[in-house]
Amino acid sequence: MPSEAYAVVLGHTGSDPDVRTTQDGMKIARFSVAVTDKTKTDELTTWYNITAFDKLAASWPVVNAKKGDLIMVRGRPSLRTYTKKDGTQGHSLEIRADRITLLTPKKVEEHSAIDPVSVYAAPSRDALEDDIPF
Repeated sequence: MPSEAYAVVLGHTGSDPDVRTTQDGMKIARFSVAVTDKTKTDELTTWYNITAFDKLAASWPVVNAKKGDLIMVRGRPSLRTYTKKDGTQGHSLEIRADRITLLTPKKVEEHSAIDPVSVYAAPSRDALEDDIPF
C-alpha cells in the first residue's frame, strides 16, 4: 500500500508570490508562509517555502496574495538540506502546494467566487492511476 504525507499550513505570506514562466510555458509560483506559535512566555515563528505549479501558480489566490495576507496551503512537505555561506548546514521546510486558499477577508469579499476562494491543483495522471483498485 502506498503512503503519502500532506501538510496544511495556515499563516501569513512573507512576501508577494513570485510567479515565473519556464521556457516550455509552465508557470511556477514561489512564496513563503510564516506560522507563529505563541505561549505565555515565548513566540516561535516557523517559515515554510511554498511552490505551486501550472494552473495553481496562475490562480486567483496566488496572483492576488500580497505580503502579510492570511493564507492556507495544503500540499506535500519536504525537508531540504543545503550548505550556508559560512559552511554550516541549513534546513528548509518546503511544501509543493496542491491547494491554496486566500483567507484575507477584504480580498475574499472583492472576489465574486465562492467564499473563501480556494483552488485545487488537478491530480497528476500517476496519482489517478495509483488509486485504481484493479
